[in-house]
Amino acid sequence: MTRNPTFTGCIPDTGQRAAEADIDKIVRATRTACRELLRPDGRGRTWMDPDATHTILAMIAIQNIPVLRIGDLRPERTWLWADLHLRDRASVPYLHRPFWHWRTHDRALKRRWRRTVAPADTVIHAGDLAPESVGERHRRRMLDRLPGRKINVLGNHDVAALHAPLTDGWDETHGAVAIASDPPLVITHCPLRTVPAGAVNVHGHIHERRDRRLDPRINVAVDRTGYHPVSAAALIKEAARRLAGDTPAPLDTYRERP
Repeated sequence: MTRNPTFTGCIPDTGQRAAEADIDKIVRATRTACRELLRPDGRGRTWMDPDATHTILAMIAIQNIPVLRIGDLRPERTWLWADLHLRDRASVPYLHRPFWHWRTHDRALKRRWRRTVAPADTVIHAGDLAPESVGERHRRRMLDRLPGRKINVLGNHDVAALHAPLTDGWDETHGAVAIASDPPLVITHCPLRTVPAGAVNVHGHIHERRDRRLDPRINVAVDRTGYHPVSAAALIKEAARRLAGDTPAPLDTYRERP
């Protein structure tokens, strides 16, 4: 059974009440921004399948958006990435990933997970572990062989028929997650059109999207991270640079080498 506990803890600074109010405001704004994903953009497109979006919104309505407090989190030992697309025969030809075969692709990503993540670490995967055709048994088998406390933020390929979220093998599954860092991070699968003020949206889904200056979004699809997980400490540092107006740095610049 997937566990979905409420995170507890304190923000270790003198402005605790103000910080709590800020993160609550960001969570409320994120709920609103997630609902915007159902509406077509200016070009008449929706960025995700409506059925998957409805499932994600339903999970947010039931669970709210959990907040990871820095007092409970080791940012240097918390890892983020997205869109692994394991057991996906289209991962190499369609996504143009630099591997000979999808099996080579899968072995490489799993090897990099094992070399980077220790058993006591946390991995936050921002959606799309595998195609929805890969059943729960295969997902659990894959994840059971990988180290760390594993949290998934639902993606469009993590939803089965009848809007059922695929949760087996994950320690926790959520529609979105917030990290009460400085600046705060809001983790979703699909990039938010409206990012809450003062926060940075960490997302996947858009594999080839390059981050732009003054854009409060960081794309952690594996295609953009050098096919390695990136630490939360590095993302917090990069988020501060983005909000300061600096030119985005390639995420594999921050990669911790085992």
